[in-house]
Amino acid sequence: MKRTLAAEVARLEKMSVSQLAERFEEVFGEQCRSRHKRYLIRRIAWRLQANAEGGLSERARHRHHHLHLPMQLQLRLQLR
Repeated sequence: MKRTLAAEVARLEKMSVSQLAERFEEVFGEQCRSRHKRYLIRRIAWRLQANAEGGLSERARHRHHHLHLPMQLQLRLQLR
């Protein structure tokens, strides 16, 4: 992890939940629905790292899609 990224992640630890929610919205471009501090820190840190390092490989994205899709279908069927 690069120093600037490490410093940014360290700053997250010192932020309030409201500040983290604002940062989440800046990083993800969507409304923050969580008020769980540890969760917000982890999600923001993950996205910052993905942006800095290039995110998931095409192979990893493909595998995630194929693993995640059956779970979504199963969940929809259970909700009916």
